[in-house]
Amino acid sequence: MNVNTLLQSVTLHEKAHPLHNKIVDIRISQGVITHIGEQLKIEASDSVIPLDGTYVSYGWFDPEVSFSQPGYEHKGLLENDLNEAALMGMASVGLMSNTLPHPDSGSALSFYKGFSTHPVSLHPFGCLTLKNKGEELAELYDLFDQGALAFYDYKKPILEANLMKLALQYSQNFGGRLAVFCQDPSLSKGGQVRESASTISLGLKAIPDLSEELAVQQSIALLRYAGGKLHLCGISSRASIALIKQAKKEGLDLSCSVSIGLLYFDEEVLQNFDSRYKTLPGLTDSTHRKALIEAVKSGIIDYVTADHQNVSSEEKDTEFSEASFGNRTLSALFPALCSIFGAVEASDLLKRAYQTYGLGNVEIKEQSQAHLSFYKPLDHTVIEKEPQTHLFHGVSFSYRGIGIFANNQLVLSTAP
Repeated sequence: MNVNTLLQSVTLHEKAHPLHNKIVDIRISQGVITHIGEQLKIEASDSVIPLDGTYVSYGWFDPEVSFSQPGYEHKGLLENDLNEAALMGMASVGLMSNTLPHPDSGSALSFYKGFSTHPVSLHPFGCLTLKNKGEELAELYDLFDQGALAFYDYKKPILEANLMKLALQYSQNFGGRLAVFCQDPSLSKGGQVRESASTISLGLKAIPDLSEELAVQQSIALLRYAGGKLHLCGISSRASIALIKQAKKEGLDLSCSVSIGLLYFDEEVLQNFDSRYKTLPGLTDSTHRKALIEAVKSGIIDYVTADHQNVSSEEKDTEFSEASFGNRTLSALFPALCSIFGAVEASDLLKRAYQTYGLGNVEIKEQSQAHLSFYKPLDHTVIEKEPQTHLFHGVSFSYRGIGIFANNQLVLSTAP
């Protein structure tokens, strides 16, 4: 006899469903939702999971996560990272291409097939160029055929415009999407923070907004000329928002993302030279931050990413100018979004990226695969053993993700 899972007394967050925002029971059989209703009759084959006070959403997705395996196992093992992601409520992640060996051919992605039974769905990026060097195109079709979500040289600007043009043209043959990090290398070289009146006083080499604006202009011009699909990672300025808005009005297949750190923090936190706040792109002033939030609300910015990167204390616990860019942030993504947008909107934001990458219908309904995220109103503070590695260490929140049901497996946090 098959054992069903009965999720009991959970509040349904599914706007398209007639029971949206109602307390319901959800019966799942062999990974498929068979019944959604109020106070379902318990059957002999049901394994009952009481979820009073818990909300359920379609499974959340952050496409721009930088874990460290393969190649940098001393910073963390993928199995452990995925287990932690599941307990945060993250049901799908996109894995960045800054691993070793470089994922510049389809065979390099075979490593991830060993995690196909994990509850968290993996969507690895492939490199855009061989070994992320920006000189020759990677084996784009081979990568696409092996499941690459997009092609991206992690946080490296494109040095050759013709190379990007050729990639856009070639990838149209099979529907591939390019992703780029928008900075002009001649303007950003050696930069430590974003250029502003506040950061100039710090005496650190700064990166002007013009660096991003010029790179966005070039990327859009190439897309307009060559066609194809393009994603801009980590947008951070008002000028970029205006350019992207106009490009979308033209009908270009363009998407973009922003990191949660840029929506939550202002650049004032840099005054103490705390390397925890060394991010790329750099933190902005309140005017830019508010403009980014409005662009998320309006849909000009397609989704918000944690921009999580596994970093070690050795990389961060040093002088600001010597510290590495990047932070651990995934555990704070949903709670921080709740602080900015509210819990319902935060949950919806974490489903947007499925549409960006064409990953099917995002809906909780009967006869569909159960791909679910759970969250609760819970006061908690982010506390890390290595404080310098986490952007949100010491920040208190009112909501948190507590688990997932995906790949026919239930993962629930028991933490208070």
